[in-house]
Amino acid sequence: MGLRTMDPKELQVNPFTVFDDDWALLTVGTEDRLNAMTISWGGLGTFWGRAVATVYVGLGRCTKELMDACDTFSVTWLPREHRADLGWLGSHHARDFGWDKVSHTHLTPLMVDGTPTFEEAELVLVCRKAYADLMPREGFVDPQAESTWYSEADDAVEDWHTLYIGYVEQVLVRDEAS
Repeated sequence: MGLRTMDPKELQVNPFTVFDDDWALLTVGTEDRLNAMTISWGGLGTFWGRAVATVYVGLGRCTKELMDACDTFSVTWLPREHRADLGWLGSHHARDFGWDKVSHTHLTPLMVDGTPTFEEAELVLVCRKAYADLMPREGFVDPQAESTWYSEADDAVEDWHTLYIGYVEQVLVRDEAS
């Protein structure tokens, strides 16, 4: 089965479950050096007049290095049978596998116009970075968010996040006919 292009305005997903319940893979890099990490935080919407995806990457993640170095990234949703792969990719770091983390899964990397995703995808958003910013402690308005998601002793900032907004340049969906 291949992937076909779809207009972003035709996309029918629940924005409140597509990340949190379904999980996605944030994938970035090149054919020779790519990384994928499972994400359950994110958003879809409109920014600066364009369709966008918003993702968050912890400062201690290897994905952060590639997100800062590359212009594009993908957000990929996989069929349910790959839930174990999603769990594995979310709990292991590329630094422990010499950037070969994906080879420990049942996933097949696929490059789409220079942006990595996976052949097994059901839905892929190919995004071009539009905005990135560190989410500093001073910006927190909800005091419970900090105490829930970040440790008080975390001034080393390893668990703090950078917010990335990417223009959705392509939406690809599984083509059952091919």
